[in-house]
Amino acid sequence: MKMKVKTVHIKIQSEKDFEEKVKARLSKIDRGVFTAKAVREISFTTLSAMRKTLTQKRLEVMHCIKHNHPKSIYELAGLLKRDIKNVRKDIQLLEQLDFIEVRKGKSKDSERQVAVPQVNFERINVDIAV
Repeated sequence: MKMKVKTVHIKIQSEKDFEEKVKARLSKIDRGVFTAKAVREISFTTLSAMRKTLTQKRLEVMHCIKHNHPKSIYELAGLLKRDIKNVRKDIQLLEQLDFIEVRKGKSKDSERQVAVPQVNFERINVDIAV
C-alpha cells in the first residue's frame, strides 16, 4: 500500500537543478544518512509543460474523484458528463504520474471487477523557482 500524503508538491525547475537534487539525494543514500519523508514531489521543467499535463479537465477529474468517490471510471465519466474514452486517457496519465491510484473493485450490479479511481491527497502546491 502506498504511503498517504496530504499535499503533492509540484516544482518547476530546470533539468540541471533536478539532476543536482537527485545526485545530492543519492549521495545521502550512499552515506546512509538519507531519511525518506512522506512527501510527494513531481517536477516539470517549464510552467507550460505543467499546464499541458495538468489541464483544467484533468484537475476536474481529480476533484470529482476526491469529492464524489465514484465506484468506477464509467461512473466518473457520467459525473463529469464526458466521454468515457477521454476520461480513461486522463486517468491513465494521472495514474502514471501518481496523482491518482486505480484499485480493483466489484461492480454493484454484478460480480465483475471494475477500476475504482482514488485521490489520496488533499492539496497540490506549486513551487516555481525564479
